Amino acid sequence: MTVVRSFRLHSSANEGKHAQVAALLPRWQAGLGRAQSEAVAIFFTTGKLPRWIDAKTWGGGLSQRQWDSVVAQAIAAHRSWLGSCENEFRRIVARSALSAACKRDLFYLNKAHAWHAPATGERVAISGKSSIPEEVLRLARRIFKQARTRVRHPDLRRARTMVMDGKIAAVETSEREHADYWVRISTLRAGKPVWIPLHAHRAFLERLATPDARLASHCQVRVAEDGTVTYRLAVHTPVARPREGGRTVGVDWGLSTLLATSDGHLRGRGFLARLRAYDDRLQPLAAALQRNGIKLGNSRRYRALVNDIREFVTNETNRCLNRIAADPAISTLAVERLDLRGMVRQGQLSRRMRRLITVAGRGAVRAKLDSLREDTGLSTVEVNPAPTSRECDGCGYTHPGNRRTQDIFRCRFCGKIVHADIGGARTILGRSQLERHWLDRPRGHILTALDNDFQARWGLRFADVVQRRNTMVPRVAPAPAASAAEANAHPRVA
Repeated sequence: MTVVRSFRLHSSANEGKHAQVAALLPRWQAGLGRAQSEAVAIFFTTGKLPRWIDAKTWGGGLSQRQWDSVVAQAIAAHRSWLGSCENEFRRIVARSALSAACKRDLFYLNKAHAWHAPATGERVAISGKSSIPEEVLRLARRIFKQARTRVRHPDLRRARTMVMDGKIAAVETSEREHADYWVRISTLRAGKPVWIPLHAHRAFLERLATPDARLASHCQVRVAEDGTVTYRLAVHTPVARPREGGRTVGVDWGLSTLLATSDGHLRGRGFLARLRAYDDRLQPLAAALQRNGIKLGNSRRYRALVNDIREFVTNETNRCLNRIAADPAISTLAVERLDLRGMVRQGQLSRRMRRLITVAGRGAVRAKLDSLREDTGLSTVEVNPAPTSRECDGCGYTHPGNRRTQDIFRCRFCGKIVHADIGGARTILGRSQLERHWLDRPRGHILTALDNDFQARWGLRFADVVQRRNTMVPRVAPAPAASAAEANAHPRVA
């Protein structure tokens, strides 16, 4: 198996060449929309995604080779969207109260992407291997419809990236010092391609120098809203073997400390301070643009600031995770499910910044964990994060009062004191080793299970501990001794 990584390379082409490449975008977007519509119609009619769409009669100013690249990009995007729907379908079924046999049939349908397979008779044959009752197929269609409402369908007519294969974007190694690579891109003018010079950087060359790596024969061209054209080349490398024999480390995400591990390390301590500095610049700029009736997306200054924030979050996440992956004794990371909405609390940052950090952080963490798995063999185990920040990793007592401040965790039952983020990482580690990650269970069910475990261990429930603390008689300090003059003035009466 191989993994593909794309790298943005600097181009020294003149503005005329960039303009000829950018002129492809409007026709490319229209073709993506048409190909997507036909792929969706075929999928819901036949139950299968087409491998190819005939675009010989489309016209529209593009050559047949260019239309082939458009169709390939549209089908690949729709296949990726179906993969996200498959994951959401699996989560819905796993959380349901259906029977084990019904779940098994639904999982089989989901794996085969046969949600809209044609039904003939009382049972439906899937891939010739099994037959599934027709009522299960109807249930699968309803569940898939619900999954589609949760997974946003991409509108390829608004895509600004053109994935050009080797037939219209041939990549060649340069033999001169002017550039490292040349990309020959077909334009709207037949027989008049443009040659784009690209310059490699250290990360790209290091990736290309890895064993069995090869340069892909296609180019990704992105045309920004301001007309800026950027080029990316892809490198194929083999997937690393999983690490074996190492230890598992729990990881907890936060703001004041971006990343805390179960072995006591704190990474990214200045993360929140830097975000607040960005927020102080973001809020006044957004307010000024709105007062003047300017859309935020139309402001180059606003887009540049948002891009800086996203790059900072990505770079800081990569830096902290790289420090962990550098230890060869670690083979597995136990992490909480990648939903960072609870990480950003009210009052710490503005609403706009919280939304931006949630989206950017989720994408950065997911991409980096996948990269570490493919490049270094570092495995990942996900657990449900509820309620790891309030559970004591020593006795198992769970209560909101355990975490009194942002950094201090003090158990109200056993009295254990630990850094709150490190305690959360240790709780995540312990939950991953119990082989019950509770990924598909709601928060209430998890609290009930923790309460039952606590009672089996200590003979008490969480409510009993709270009641005991509320009924404890507080110690009364002894009254100060009266002076001799006060004693004589107010003698005690027998």
